[in-house]
Amino acid sequence: MSFGISPVPKELPIVRGATFKTSITVKSDGVAIDLTGSTAQLIARPRGLRKEVFSLTETAGITLGGVAGTIDIALTIPQTTGLSPDDFPADYTLIVTYTDMTADAVLNGTATLVAGSIV
Repeated sequence: MSFGISPVPKELPIVRGATFKTSITVKSDGVAIDLTGSTAQLIARPRGLRKEVFSLTETAGITLGGVAGTIDIALTIPQTTGLSPDDFPADYTLIVTYTDMTADAVLNGTATLVAGSIV
C-alpha cells in the first residue's frame, strides 16, 4: 500500500569518471518500510527536457534492503564516464512500487556532474 510519504529532497553530486554511491532509508512515521518484493526506479532528466540522462532500477544500480527499508544507489565508473556535462544539472525522482502495485516517490532533487579525472 502507498504510504503517502513525501519525497525527501537530496542533491546528487556525481563525479565524472568515479564510482557514485548513496543510500537512504525509507520510513513512514519514523519506522522503516519493508521493501521486500518491491521495485524501484530512478530517472534523471535534464531540466525542462524529456530525454533521460540515466535510469536505474533494482536490477541495475539500485539495491533494496528488504525489511531494513534501505535503498542503495550506485553508478559505476563506466556509467559516470559516459555522462555528458551538457545534460546537467538534471532533475531526478526515485519511485518505489510496492508489492500491491501502489507507489511513492521517496527521493527527488538535482543531480550535478562534477569534473573528475577520466581514466
